[in-house]
Amino acid sequence: MNDFPTTLAYSRSVAHSLFSVFLLVGLLTLGRLDAYAQAYSLPTPPEVLQAYDSQTRSPSGKPGSGYFQNRSDYKIWVELEPESRKVTGRESVTYTNNSPHTLDKLVVRLYQDIYKKGFFGDYSIDENDRTNGVEISLLAINGDTLS
Repeated sequence: MNDFPTTLAYSRSVAHSLFSVFLLVGLLTLGRLDAYAQAYSLPTPPEVLQAYDSQTRSPSGKPGSGYFQNRSDYKIWVELEPESRKVTGRESVTYTNNSPHTLDKLVVRLYQDIYKKGFFGDYSIDENDRTNGVEISLLAINGDTLS
């Protein structure tokens, strides 16, 4: 008598049962991992806590009652002289300080000075492209000329 079909049916039944058990254990484990991951929160960086204290940010991430934005409005007039490789211009900047703090500095960034002779990166700039850099002929704040 050949009991091959019975053995095969038994093997399939065992395999099906084992698969069901592993699937159930896997699903239960994944469910627990999710709960485990949510049980712990990340530490809040000191900068964020400081923003909460100063009320510039709320815990939801929205701006707080102490939040402000300064504003800059620019009017720029410029003239290009391709033959002499010169740019001449005038600029009016209206800066509105909405901060509760008084500003004691004015910072002007002269990014175009990368072409100035002697600039630390001028070795990569062709000699003919080097200039005297940005030259400010007049600087005034509220109509008062600065030297």
